[in-house]
Amino acid sequence: MRVLRIFLAGGLALGLAGCLRVAVPTAETPAPSPSRGPVSLAALYTPGEVRAFRIVQAGITLGHSYGRYVGTDDRGRHVFETKVEIRIPARPVARSEGRILYDEQGHVVEGFERSEGAEIRFVRKDDLLVLESGRQRDEIAYAPERSAVVAIARYVILHQEIAWATMDLGARDVEARVISLSGGPAVPWSASVEETAEGLRLSTSLGETIELVGRKIARIDVPDDDLRVEVDPSATWPMWQVQGPLRLSYTPPADAPWSVRTVEIPATADAPRLAGEVLVPHGKGPHPAVLFLSGAGRQDRYG
Repeated sequence: MRVLRIFLAGGLALGLAGCLRVAVPTAETPAPSPSRGPVSLAALYTPGEVRAFRIVQAGITLGHSYGRYVGTDDRGRHVFETKVEIRIPARPVARSEGRILYDEQGHVVEGFERSEGAEIRFVRKDDLLVLESGRQRDEIAYAPERSAVVAIARYVILHQEIAWATMDLGARDVEARVISLSGGPAVPWSASVEETAEGLRLSTSLGETIELVGRKIARIDVPDDDLRVEVDPSATWPMWQVQGPLRLSYTPPADAPWSVRTVEIPATADAPRLAGEVLVPHGKGPHPAVLFLSGAGRQDRYG
């Protein structure tokens, strides 16, 4: 499904840098109306507010995506909590939860995403977003002050809502690269923006139609997949919690007939840094060796 591939999917994995092209007002291009300019998070949400979205395909509810605004911490950072519950026939219920902190401009500061099978922690350090999962560490270029970045985790609709609310949608057409807080390659994204009687409508390159009312998501439609995301005003914040994955560790035996050498491929504007290991047998070569590189999934490196 097209929308799942970018915003609702990605297998607990999102990481990349991007840029947003915004038109500069001219005599031919009027300045953006207030409804199109960035909105502050403090103006958009009240502490304790819960946002609940129902995910429906072909008339069947697949699950819910929840978000809650906790408020600001002692450093003035905006704190949000998220939970996702997806029910796919013949499979166990998939649940995940997260916590994310934003600065006043809506830029990511730090947070985590956790499911039963994986946990990713991320933190901004200067112009990098550092994502760590167990022994894996990826660094992604992240400088939203110079080029806007859309940061979204798997199935977390609230991340989308915050991205569109804090983005300048003054241009008729916008282009962006999406970075995943769950892991994966950079994804190009574009949309046309138009005003409606209720608010704004984004028609995207992925076949989505996103309706914003008061700069909050009212619904997302993907006709090609018979998929809809809609606000569920009756839903309440779920009480369940996700314990997270077991933390496994491995230490090579002292008499191992091989040694480990680390290998790195530097990050680029569109891809995270790749880190891996080469197992080098002892003795005279040539010998076969194995290289493990972190990729779209954490299993690519550690099995």
